[in-house]
Amino acid sequence: MSPIKEYLYISRIITPLGPIYIASCNEGLVAVALPTLRIPAFKLRLKNEIFGDFLWQENDIKNKIYIDAIKKYFNKELKNFDFPILLKVPDFSKKVLQYVRQIPYGEVRTYKEVAKAIGEPNSARAVGMALIKNPLPIVIPCHRVIKSNGELGGYQGGIGSKKWLLKFEGVKLPIL
Repeated sequence: MSPIKEYLYISRIITPLGPIYIASCNEGLVAVALPTLRIPAFKLRLKNEIFGDFLWQENDIKNKIYIDAIKKYFNKELKNFDFPILLKVPDFSKKVLQYVRQIPYGEVRTYKEVAKAIGEPNSARAVGMALIKNPLPIVIPCHRVIKSNGELGGYQGGIGSKKWLLKFEGVKLPIL
């Protein structure tokens, strides 16, 4: 008898940044795909990095709270996401992502500041690696983390998307 597979509910949301995909399960939101990631690659990422084998269905009803919240964010009606999420990442990455989730809208932190805040002061580079694999960009606002010298650093959606999101939130940086 084969093990029961997890159901993931996938939806597409049109945003000013471009179309994004989200995936959730009964426990919460598990992944956001920025416009640079198409649906076949998103499903492959879900399989390889998060869930292994799973069943999926497009289901905007199951994802309604996430869709509504993301739309409100892009309409500047919501600044913090407080819906349930499920992080299936290593412990170090979980610490990084939980801290980054608390960075206020319109503010930035450096990779070094994040490393210090989680008690790993010499791990700024590892913080960057954890953020590039953030399964929930925008919801866990890794775009709010920059280099100590004011440069933007990397972003899985591309530097243009990171710059756009920071401008959208009103961040004033010399690089912008």
